[in-house]
Amino acid sequence: MVKETRSARFAFAVSLFLILNILTGTYSAHALTPAFSSTTNIANGALDPIILISSTNFATDLNKFSFTVDVGATGLTFDSAAFVNSTRVRVNLRGTAQAGSISIQGTTSAFNPIADNPSNTLNITVPDPLILQTITFDALTPMILNGSDQLLTASSTSGLDVSFSSKTPNTCRIVSQKIHALVAGTCSIKASQNGNSTYQAGSDVINSVTISPLVPEVVEKSIAAVTTVTNFATFEYFPDAPNTAYRDLVLSSSGNGQFGATKLRLLVPSGATKGRAAFLVSSFSSDSENEQGFFAARIGLVDEFGNVLNRLEKAYKITMPKGYLYSEIYWSDLGTYWQRIPETNNNSLPNDSHAAFFREIDGGVSVLTDQLGLFGYRFPQVVLEINAPAPTLTVGSQIQLSSAGGSGRGDLTFGTTTSQVCAITPTGVLTGKQVGACFVTARKKASEQYIDALSNKIVISVQSSSRLPANQGATSPDQTTCSSLSYELTSVTGQVQANFCPEDSGKVAILYVRNNSSTRKWVDKEVARVVIGSNGVAVFQVAREISTSRFLHVFVNGEHRL
Repeated sequence: MVKETRSARFAFAVSLFLILNILTGTYSAHALTPAFSSTTNIANGALDPIILISSTNFATDLNKFSFTVDVGATGLTFDSAAFVNSTRVRVNLRGTAQAGSISIQGTTSAFNPIADNPSNTLNITVPDPLILQTITFDALTPMILNGSDQLLTASSTSGLDVSFSSKTPNTCRIVSQKIHALVAGTCSIKASQNGNSTYQAGSDVINSVTISPLVPEVVEKSIAAVTTVTNFATFEYFPDAPNTAYRDLVLSSSGNGQFGATKLRLLVPSGATKGRAAFLVSSFSSDSENEQGFFAARIGLVDEFGNVLNRLEKAYKITMPKGYLYSEIYWSDLGTYWQRIPETNNNSLPNDSHAAFFREIDGGVSVLTDQLGLFGYRFPQVVLEINAPAPTLTVGSQIQLSSAGGSGRGDLTFGTTTSQVCAITPTGVLTGKQVGACFVTARKKASEQYIDALSNKIVISVQSSSRLPANQGATSPDQTTCSSLSYELTSVTGQVQANFCPEDSGKVAILYVRNNSSTRKWVDKEVARVVIGSNGVAVFQVAREISTSRFLHVFVNGEHRL
């Protein structure tokens, strides 16, 4: 036990003070001993902890009050006791706290007036160290915008429940422990476990998933044949004895052997596949395209049994020739849908990315990828737009749509995602089927040096050809059925009205505006939200100008409705 007093001189002074009082007859009875209490908890591993003690009438003269402190086996040492106010004292300790118990008692002179007896003994327990725990967060699978929500599963070694939160709330959110996609992009989810009195908080684990855009319900024509050079390059890969040297592959020779040929270099790292495999490489571009710098290579992979493998276990690198000025690096699986490959600063594949490129010293590029398919230089098409002769048509009538923009000789097809409201032929003949909003898009296939192009979405309002008879109990002669949805822009900078079914009353509707960003990707931005009224109508108050209604769309309780 360590008994802390100021000094023998101060103790003698206190005793002399008491004797003089007794001799002079001024000595008075001591006060009852106040009780000690504390709400301080000291965590295992705490550095230089303090303990706050509460009582009544602590002595203000630090030379007159003292405390007995026993730090036990906690690994701490008592440093000092500091007067805070008449009801509180701070006990300062030094060191790193270990499991054990600390006892503190105030002597009789710790109080004013001096107490009859020492205080009660205050015990502070330092608990055993918290147990480490780890979180296992199951991998996520790619999602499609407006597709099914994905269930999240994770566990901790402590057995405590794991919680989830979205790190990209503008792209996705958590609904009933499921991922709900809001827009296309990369969705990142954090798994957490905060721990308790036995377990430390687990280290957060973050998983990401790609949300792809919704593919419109476009009626496809047969894919036009693409000129492909027939000389293939093939080599085998053995995981037990991998060859990490570059393979120089001739993909196009223009009929003159290797003279003037287009060459590609391929490097496959160790551990790229778990089993024996064969790489199949060919040119996707014609000789004339290769000569102009619009190069594209097809990389395929089959296992030793001839089964097609869709991807590799690890990234591999393709070093390609220089491309045409202003062309960009793209990836595609079948040559119909192309995705731009982002640039990285080094030769490491970025996290959450299946492909990236970096520039070589000679101006060429190297593509890092773990996704098989087509890689090469291509141009994006000029923006593709749809033109309609009128914004409305009646049930049973037809209008002919046309397009503007686009590039190359690829097939153009029209399609709709609201086939219950309207029907459209691949050539753009639109027929109204029932009252509602008809969404139409167009797509122009990839051709020559161009990637595929998807148009903006336009909205054609399908209206009734006649008013409902009054004897049918309609509340308005222009009332339409609520089995379909429609909206109208009532003013350029004022209100947007969306008409839903009465059973949607009370639900939250969110209005988005879709813009084309500098990266040629569609970006959705929320501009207003409102609770749907009892009549099924939602009126959004819009504070900024909206140029055209075709860029608007609405979610109701997280479900895309318009």
